[in-house]
Amino acid sequence: AQQVENAVATITTAKPAGPNWRDDDKCGSNSELPPGPGVVGCNPDGKNPCCGPSGWCGSSPQHCDCEGCRDSRRSQGGSPEERLAPGYSVTTPKRIALVVPFRDRGAHLERFRERIQSHIESWRSKNIEHEWRVFVVEQFDNQLFNRGYLFNVGFRYATEYEQQSGKKFDCVVMHDIDILPLPVVDYGWCAVPNQLSGEIECWSWSVPYADNVGGV
Repeated sequence: AQQVENAVATITTAKPAGPNWRDDDKCGSNSELPPGPGVVGCNPDGKNPCCGPSGWCGSSPQHCDCEGCRDSRRSQGGSPEERLAPGYSVTTPKRIALVVPFRDRGAHLERFRERIQSHIESWRSKNIEHEWRVFVVEQFDNQLFNRGYLFNVGFRYATEYEQQSGKKFDCVVMHDIDILPLPVVDYGWCAVPNQLSGEIECWSWSVPYADNVGGV
Protein backbone atom coordinates (compact mmCIF):
# COMPACT_ATOMS: atom_id res chain seq x y z
CA ALA A 1 0.00 0.00 0.00
CA GLN A 2 1.13 3.57 -0.60
CA GLN A 3 0.43 6.26 1.94
CA VAL A 4 -0.38 9.89 1.09
CA GLU A 5 0.43 11.03 4.60
CA ASN A 6 0.63 9.48 8.02
CA ALA A 7 -2.64 7.83 9.01
CA VAL A 8 -4.09 7.76 12.50
CA ALA A 9 -3.79 4.19 13.75
CA THR A 10 -5.38 2.31 16.63
CA ILE A 11 -3.13 0.52 19.10
CA THR A 12 -4.00 -2.89 20.43
CA THR A 13 -2.05 -4.91 22.93
CA ALA A 14 -1.60 -8.58 22.13
CA LYS A 15 -0.81 -11.17 24.76
CA PRO A 16 1.75 -13.90 24.20
CA ALA A 17 -0.34 -17.00 23.46
CA GLY A 18 2.42 -19.61 23.32
CA PRO A 19 6.19 -20.13 23.23
CA ASN A 20 6.68 -17.92 20.18
CA TRP A 21 3.29 -16.84 18.86
CA ARG A 22 0.71 -14.18 19.64
CA ASP A 23 -3.05 -14.43 20.15
CA ASP A 24 -3.80 -11.85 17.44
CA ASP A 25 -2.15 -13.91 14.64
CA LYS A 26 0.55 -11.33 13.88
CA CYS A 27 3.92 -12.83 13.06
CA GLY A 28 7.30 -12.19 11.47
CA SER A 29 10.00 -9.60 11.95
CA ASN A 30 7.54 -6.68 12.29
CA SER A 31 5.90 -8.22 15.38
CA GLU A 32 7.02 -8.53 18.96
CA LEU A 33 6.31 -10.94 21.78
CA PRO A 34 5.07 -8.69 24.61
CA PRO A 35 6.68 -7.39 26.67
CA GLY A 36 9.82 -7.57 24.54
CA PRO A 37 11.21 -8.54 21.15
CA GLY A 38 11.42 -12.09 19.92
CA VAL A 39 11.06 -14.27 16.84
CA VAL A 40 7.30 -14.42 16.32
CA GLY A 41 5.88 -17.46 14.58
CA CYS A 42 2.47 -19.13 14.38
CA ASN A 43 0.79 -21.79 16.50
CA PRO A 44 1.56 -25.13 14.78
CA ASP A 45 -1.54 -26.69 16.35
CA GLY A 46 -3.88 -23.78 15.59
CA LYS A 47 -6.08 -22.93 12.63
CA ASN A 48 -3.47 -20.55 11.19
CA PRO A 49 -0.11 -22.32 11.44
CA CYS A 50 1.82 -20.49 8.69
CA CYS A 51 3.41 -17.02 8.69
CA GLY A 52 2.99 -15.19 5.37
CA PRO A 53 5.07 -12.30 3.99
CA SER A 54 2.27 -9.92 5.03
CA GLY A 55 3.14 -10.54 8.69
CA TRP A 56 -0.03 -12.47 9.53
CA CYS A 57 -0.61 -16.12 10.36
CA GLY A 58 -2.92 -18.08 8.08
CA SER A 59 -3.52 -21.43 6.41
CA SER A 60 -3.92 -20.44 2.77
CA PRO A 61 -1.33 -21.05 0.03
CA GLN A 62 -0.40 -17.37 0.38
CA HIS A 63 0.74 -18.16 3.94
CA CYS A 64 2.08 -21.72 3.67
CA ASP A 65 3.36 -22.30 0.15
CA CYS A 66 4.96 -19.11 -1.10
CA GLU A 67 8.39 -17.52 -1.20
CA GLY A 68 9.06 -16.09 2.25
CA CYS A 69 6.35 -18.19 3.93
CA ARG A 70 7.18 -20.01 7.17
CA ASP A 71 5.16 -23.20 7.61
CA SER A 72 5.12 -24.21 11.29
CA ARG A 73 3.28 -27.44 10.44
CA ARG A 74 6.54 -28.82 9.05
CA SER A 75 9.14 -27.00 11.14
CA GLN A 76 7.41 -27.66 14.48
CA GLY A 77 5.87 -31.06 13.83
CA GLY A 78 2.28 -30.08 13.20
CA SER A 79 0.06 -32.25 11.01
CA PRO A 80 -0.77 -30.68 7.62
CA GLU A 81 -3.63 -33.14 7.10
CA GLU A 82 -5.50 -31.75 10.09
CA ARG A 83 -5.20 -28.13 9.01
CA LEU A 84 -5.88 -27.91 5.30
CA ALA A 85 -6.18 -24.46 3.75
CA PRO A 86 -9.77 -23.16 3.57
CA GLY A 87 -11.58 -23.22 0.25
CA TYR A 88 -10.39 -19.78 -0.85
CA SER A 89 -9.86 -18.95 -4.49
CA VAL A 90 -8.48 -15.59 -5.55
CA THR A 91 -10.50 -15.77 -8.77
CA THR A 92 -13.90 -16.38 -7.12
CA PRO A 93 -16.06 -13.21 -7.44
CA LYS A 94 -16.90 -11.62 -4.11
CA ARG A 95 -19.07 -8.77 -2.85
CA ILE A 96 -16.80 -6.20 -1.21
CA ALA A 97 -17.73 -3.08 0.78
CA LEU A 98 -15.19 -0.34 1.53
CA VAL A 99 -16.00 2.00 4.45
CA VAL A 100 -14.02 5.25 4.28
CA PRO A 101 -14.17 7.99 6.97
CA PHE A 102 -13.84 11.49 5.51
CA ARG A 103 -13.67 15.17 6.42
CA ASP A 104 -12.11 18.15 4.63
CA ARG A 105 -9.75 16.09 2.48
CA GLY A 106 -11.04 16.67 -1.00
CA ALA A 107 -7.68 16.16 -2.72
CA HIS A 108 -7.17 12.85 -0.90
CA LEU A 109 -10.70 11.74 -1.75
CA GLU A 110 -10.09 12.38 -5.45
CA ARG A 111 -6.80 10.45 -5.42
CA PHE A 112 -8.45 7.65 -3.48
CA ARG A 113 -11.34 7.49 -5.97
CA GLU A 114 -8.94 7.35 -8.92
CA ARG A 115 -6.79 4.63 -7.33
CA ILE A 116 -9.72 2.44 -6.27
CA GLN A 117 -11.23 2.70 -9.75
CA SER A 118 -7.88 1.76 -11.25
CA HIS A 119 -7.60 -1.14 -8.79
CA ILE A 120 -11.03 -2.47 -9.76
CA GLU A 121 -10.19 -2.26 -13.47
CA SER A 122 -6.88 -4.02 -12.83
CA TRP A 123 -8.67 -7.00 -11.25
CA ARG A 124 -11.28 -7.03 -14.01
CA SER A 125 -8.48 -7.27 -16.56
CA LYS A 126 -7.59 -10.59 -14.85
CA ASN A 127 -11.21 -11.74 -15.32
CA ILE A 128 -11.95 -11.39 -11.61
CA GLU A 129 -15.32 -9.65 -11.40
CA HIS A 130 -15.82 -8.60 -7.78
CA GLU A 131 -18.90 -6.55 -6.91
CA TRP A 132 -17.82 -3.35 -5.16
CA ARG A 133 -19.60 -0.76 -2.98
CA VAL A 134 -17.74 2.19 -1.47
CA PHE A 135 -19.31 3.99 1.51
CA VAL A 136 -17.64 7.37 2.12
CA VAL A 137 -18.87 8.60 5.52
CA GLU A 138 -18.39 12.32 6.06
CA GLN A 139 -18.26 14.16 9.39
CA PHE A 140 -19.62 17.71 8.99
CA ASP A 141 -19.19 19.26 12.45
CA ASN A 142 -16.17 20.95 14.00
CA GLN A 143 -15.73 18.41 16.78
CA LEU A 144 -12.74 16.11 17.10
CA PHE A 145 -12.62 13.79 14.09
CA ASN A 146 -14.18 10.52 15.27
CA ARG A 147 -12.81 7.91 12.90
CA GLY A 148 -14.11 4.92 14.84
CA TYR A 149 -17.66 6.29 14.97
CA LEU A 150 -17.60 6.91 11.21
CA PHE A 151 -16.51 3.30 10.67
CA ASN A 152 -19.53 2.21 12.72
CA VAL A 153 -21.87 4.44 10.70
CA GLY A 154 -20.44 3.12 7.43
CA PHE A 155 -20.85 -0.46 8.60
CA ARG A 156 -24.48 0.30 9.47
CA TYR A 157 -25.07 1.64 5.95
CA ALA A 158 -23.43 -1.46 4.48
CA THR A 159 -25.72 -3.66 6.61
CA GLU A 160 -28.79 -1.71 5.47
CA TYR A 161 -27.68 -2.12 1.86
CA GLU A 162 -27.48 -5.87 2.42
CA GLN A 163 -31.03 -5.90 3.76
CA GLN A 164 -32.40 -3.79 0.91
CA SER A 165 -30.60 -5.60 -1.89
CA GLY A 166 -30.79 -9.10 -0.50
CA LYS A 167 -27.06 -9.45 -1.24
CA LYS A 168 -24.70 -10.11 1.65
CA PHE A 169 -21.15 -8.77 1.51
CA ASP A 170 -18.35 -11.31 1.65
CA CYS A 171 -15.88 -8.69 2.92
CA VAL A 172 -16.29 -5.34 4.68
CA VAL A 173 -13.06 -3.31 4.66
CA MET A 174 -12.41 -0.37 7.00
CA HIS A 175 -10.23 1.89 4.87
CA ASP A 176 -8.31 5.10 5.68
CA ILE A 177 -8.57 7.60 2.85
CA ASP A 178 -4.81 8.22 2.67
CA ILE A 179 -3.84 4.58 2.09
CA LEU A 180 -3.67 3.70 -1.61
CA PRO A 181 -3.54 0.03 -2.66
CA LEU A 182 -1.02 -1.50 -5.01
CA PRO A 183 -2.52 -3.73 -7.73
CA VAL A 184 -1.60 -6.94 -5.86
CA VAL A 185 -3.72 -6.11 -2.79
CA ASP A 186 -6.53 -8.68 -2.52
CA TYR A 187 -9.57 -7.10 -0.86
CA GLY A 188 -11.38 -10.42 -1.20
CA TRP A 189 -9.15 -12.26 1.27
CA CYS A 190 -11.14 -11.87 4.48
CA ALA A 191 -11.75 -15.33 5.95
CA VAL A 192 -10.33 -13.88 9.19
CA PRO A 193 -9.79 -10.25 10.27
CA ASN A 194 -6.74 -9.15 8.33
CA GLN A 195 -4.62 -6.00 8.06
CA LEU A 196 -4.24 -5.30 4.34
CA SER A 197 -1.92 -2.35 4.97
CA GLY A 198 0.75 -4.35 6.78
CA GLU A 199 3.36 -3.19 4.24
CA ILE A 200 3.45 0.59 3.66
CA GLU A 201 5.88 2.25 1.27
CA CYS A 202 6.75 5.27 3.43
CA TRP A 203 7.62 2.92 6.33
CA SER A 204 10.05 0.85 4.22
CA TRP A 205 7.30 -1.66 3.45
CA SER A 206 6.59 -2.20 7.11
CA VAL A 207 4.35 -0.53 9.71
CA PRO A 208 5.37 2.30 12.05
CA TYR A 209 5.21 0.06 15.15
CA ALA A 210 4.64 -3.61 15.90
CA ASP A 211 1.10 -3.28 17.29
CA ASN A 212 -0.18 -1.13 14.41
CA VAL A 213 -3.59 -2.33 13.21
CA GLY A 214 -4.83 0.82 11.46
CA GLY A 215 -4.87 1.80 7.82
CA VAL A 216 -6.84 -0.91 6.01
